[in-house]
Amino acid sequence: DNAGNAADDFDADTDGEANLLEFATGQNPHAATLSPTPLVVDGATLRFGYTRSKAAFDSGLIFVVEYHDSLDATPWTSAGAGSVLVDGPLQTVEAAVPAAPAGRRFLRLRVAAP
Repeated sequence: DNAGNAADDFDADTDGEANLLEFATGQNPHAATLSPTPLVVDGATLRFGYTRSKAAFDSGLIFVVEYHDSLDATPWTSAGAGSVLVDGPLQTVEAAVPAAPAGRRFLRLRVAAP
């Protein structure tokens, strides 16, 4: 219903991740867990990984990895959803982002309902 405790932006367990993100990354919204997002520097490329629930993806949720060199600037640049490395009910996904020429780059996973 996207209301009350079931609202997409509600954080039932107060762990800093909203219900929509917890569903999208295959977590229990009542367990204080955080979705891991490993980052690997590979020369001039940053490889950003995340876990994606196949059920969430199949239901139409939109996954986008974005980057910017400043946290307070807009718009962020899209790197797309990434490529599935491990398939299954919980998918391991990785997106390639160019490293920043100045040596600092911020990355985020944006999840949105269709």
